Amino acid sequence: MEVRWATEAESLVVVGYVGPVRALDASYLGDSLYVALRPMDLGLAGSVLRQEGLGPEGLRFLARPWDFSHAWIRSAIEHGTVEPWSEGWRVAGVLVGDGTNPFSLELTPKGEPKRLRIGGEGGRGTLIAVRYGEPKQYRGGSVPRWVEWERGSSVVRLEIEEYARPGPSRLRRPPPADPEWTMLSLDDPRSRALLRRFLGIGGDAGDGAEP
Repeated sequence: MEVRWATEAESLVVVGYVGPVRALDASYLGDSLYVALRPMDLGLAGSVLRQEGLGPEGLRFLARPWDFSHAWIRSAIEHGTVEPWSEGWRVAGVLVGDGTNPFSLELTPKGEPKRLRIGGEGGRGTLIAVRYGEPKQYRGGSVPRWVEWERGSSVVRLEIEEYARPGPSRLRRPPPADPEWTMLSLDDPRSRALLRRFLGIGGDAGDGAEP
């Protein structure tokens, strides 16, 4: 799947293509999430609850995990404990946003992120792990060459080919849902079951944490 996304402040828009077919639309504006799975004629919409996983701010960070500039992320790192790790460093602490989640951030000798592990509320297992490739200088700045999200048995890898400010014709806000689609709210049990399957969160995750 080729994915194009644009992000600004609290807004995030993602469009995914499988060959020439536009298969995925997603927008995250404030706390409001909208996801359209076009081949399934299915859409999910609603507000991300603050008691779910990392909450709205955490979900926004995980959508662009190379951006550590947000105050609550930066504060957690600054107040964490630092110890030598392999040939670099490890920072351990607690993310205090919509919840309280322990984290461990492994850095290269140059201070570049290699792996981020975020634990579940109260330290119950691993909520999600993020791995980072070596940084590369793109037109829009320096970001990792690739990023991997790992949750349970599910691994999603993003290979970054281009990083720049997109032109208006390259990426547009997702269009409204088709009237014939099935639209589910995020608090619908069917919606939650679909998201858990889509994100690879099942009984094998082993910690019972919410997505």
